[in-house]
Amino acid sequence: MKTASLKINNTLSTVYIMDYDNSYIISIPDITFSMKVNQEVTEEELFEEVVMYLFAFMDQDESEAASSIICSAIREI
Repeated sequence: MKTASLKINNTLSTVYIMDYDNSYIISIPDITFSMKVNQEVTEEELFEEVVMYLFAFMDQDESEAASSIICSAIREI
């Protein structure tokens, strides 16, 4: 499992990323968020999908910043 820190509404939160069954499970407990994404998507598709899901919890700029951090952490797995 990989972890990364990101700011959500000016609060530092931890995102947990797990490699499981050809997918990534992404979880941010502080905002009760989790999603599963196939590992075969391109980095651009991953970024867009994460932004789309996070947009329900934060504005566009915050979603894009968080998605960048999550994608960077996934690259390190």
